[in-house]
Amino acid sequence: MGQLNPNDPSQIAYYPSTVPFARLSVYIAGTDTLAQLFRDADLTAMLSNPLRADDTGTFERCFLVDGDYRVVIQTRKGDPILQTGDIAIRSDSGDVVRSFRRMSDLLADRSLAYDKGTGRQKIGAGDLVEVKEGGFVFEVTDNGAPDPDSTTQGGIGLQAAPDGASRISVAQFGPAADGVTDDSAAVQKAIDRAAASGGGLVLLPPGSMVVGDLTVPDDVWIDGTLYSFYENVTDNGRTRLIRKADAGAIFTVGNRVRLTNFDMDGNGATDAEAGNGIEAEGSSRLELQGVKLLDFHYGINGGVGSPLGGLDMRFCVVRNNNWGLRNCKDSFLLRSTFSANRNRALYLNGGQVTVQTCFIEFQRSGPDLDEAATGIYLGRNANEILIANCTFDRNAGNDIYFERSGTDKPRHINVCGNIFKGAGWGADLTPDARRSINMLGSTCSSLTNNVFQTRSSKPSPSKGAPSPLIAAHCEQHDGLVWQGNNATGLLPVMDLREPDFADIYEWEPSASGTDEYYLRDNNDYGDGPEPYIDGPDGVLHDAADLAAGTLGSLATGQWGFGDNDGLGFQTVYVRLPSGTPTMASDLRLYYNKDSVRFDNAGDVATDAYRSALARETLSAGQTKTFALNLRDAAMHSSTYLRSHVKLALSLRQATTNADAYVEVPILLRRDGGAATLATIGTVTTHDAGLTVGTSGTDIVLTVTEVAPFGDALTLSVENTGGHSVKLVGGLLW
Repeated sequence: MGQLNPNDPSQIAYYPSTVPFARLSVYIAGTDTLAQLFRDADLTAMLSNPLRADDTGTFERCFLVDGDYRVVIQTRKGDPILQTGDIAIRSDSGDVVRSFRRMSDLLADRSLAYDKGTGRQKIGAGDLVEVKEGGFVFEVTDNGAPDPDSTTQGGIGLQAAPDGASRISVAQFGPAADGVTDDSAAVQKAIDRAAASGGGLVLLPPGSMVVGDLTVPDDVWIDGTLYSFYENVTDNGRTRLIRKADAGAIFTVGNRVRLTNFDMDGNGATDAEAGNGIEAEGSSRLELQGVKLLDFHYGINGGVGSPLGGLDMRFCVVRNNNWGLRNCKDSFLLRSTFSANRNRALYLNGGQVTVQTCFIEFQRSGPDLDEAATGIYLGRNANEILIANCTFDRNAGNDIYFERSGTDKPRHINVCGNIFKGAGWGADLTPDARRSINMLGSTCSSLTNNVFQTRSSKPSPSKGAPSPLIAAHCEQHDGLVWQGNNATGLLPVMDLREPDFADIYEWEPSASGTDEYYLRDNNDYGDGPEPYIDGPDGVLHDAADLAAGTLGSLATGQWGFGDNDGLGFQTVYVRLPSGTPTMASDLRLYYNKDSVRFDNAGDVATDAYRSALARETLSAGQTKTFALNLRDAAMHSSTYLRSHVKLALSLRQATTNADAYVEVPILLRRDGGAATLATIGTVTTHDAGLTVGTSGTDIVLTVTEVAPFGDALTLSVENTGGHSVKLVGGLLW
């Protein structure tokens, strides 16, 4: 509720002289509906509307529900005396001694006084006065108290005070707000006054203020009027904070600080001179909404030793900084734009990370703005990462980069529903900077339903290779799921062949004596020695088959599969005819060399496969050859696909309405050895249950070149029958 005092000229510009027995009607603003008037602040005892003046023309004060009203005053005969515009009634109106329409009216006042006198109203320390325009509240200081925030011409000292909603305005401290004068002192006073009462809301006026090195204690909320998006706007009611030239930062924040609805301009010519927007090392729970960070060294500096924890950032713009955000953990970023930052737009290091529905574009550096810069750089301490429904557009380096060091690496990553438009858009970049997603050695990740697009255009002048060269680089990644992604024009989609990481197997001496060895994984990422392979159908050494033997008593030139040493897992054991097995020796495992499984599985949808064959028709006697890229399939999981990648074909003979399905498992792990190809063999459809065609040799499936530890497969399919056969297939896991 709020108070209406018709006798107070600051509320109603009253008629020139009192009119006995006048009538005062209060209407809801913009209507002819009479408002409800009350005698008490609790709104329990109603008054009549209109009010009636006494014989001196004085009206009884009344109380109303907070809102906007208009007042009409008439003589008792109904002749008009006065009609007001809208009057704002607020809850704090009844708590003040006097109200003034404007700040200038308060400062020019001579009627308020510490002592009684003719034409003066006596007030004392602790009394409140109000400025209607802006909703400012001031507390009267003791007579002669040093350094009041403002002083009236009548000598009343005033100290800015929060209003009934714990709000205090910087405008109460007289900033110039001209974009030239240093207003740091006025802003800091407002912040300190809010903090002194345990935290509150600091209101920034519209216009531009030059500030710097401001300290924001715990639980303070700073709110402007409106922020700009790309353009720098100083009018239209927007608030802009410009970093003064010698300031290290605009704000240094404590805990539970909230910043909303204003621009922050770094005002820096170079990276070294720009200073920072927000210093937040050791802080927690920093919230930003509707804030623009422009032209800083670090837009938000989370520090080094104790990084910012708990960043909540929504509807913001971070543009043209050296680093947008640095070293933030437990971060939640929503509906924000990160554009044209010169090193990294986002460096998020530690804890849970969510980046959702953001626009991340044009990160680049150098004199021609075509040198590599990263969109999102995820530190090795980050975990539980969600990057969803974002757009990455022409960043000069990687769109997303995952840091790895020893056993520390980002983990539990979900990248879904994003659009990647031409990462590595700079000129003459190294291959490592031309990837949409670069996630070396991370673990437990899911890349689903993303779109990867290639751009052949470059910054002027045109130079460099198409971008990106690779959609996702997942070297030594464990537990990777790749599903539902659309990668257009990228070659290769995945690169799992980096030589620095090729030796991921090694041969370990067995407990069974000299010259016997078993195969183990030698990775250093905490997964242990288990190679996660099924028993092969055979082992090739120098293109010749080793004989299968009995574990524990292998003869020279034999192999076996099992656990002969109490390892806790099964693996391959070999005893070579001569020499010690190494990863560089021509030693290969193969699967299903001579046998193929057939099922009446019907026609299988094309989108079930990786490296899929489009629906092909083989005429009678026709042979077709297909190249399958195993690197695409390898995106599923570097562990899982050791034994579960399969070549799968579905065959249908339309004339006889007969069909069949064939699977050939393929081991797809590198051992760093020679590139000799192993022939898997020729398989004919002589199975008694198969009804494709008119004879037992209608379809001949020939896998001519498969490197079991490699990344490519050549498939030849021959129809030796007299009927056309439809074929669809690809790779499964």
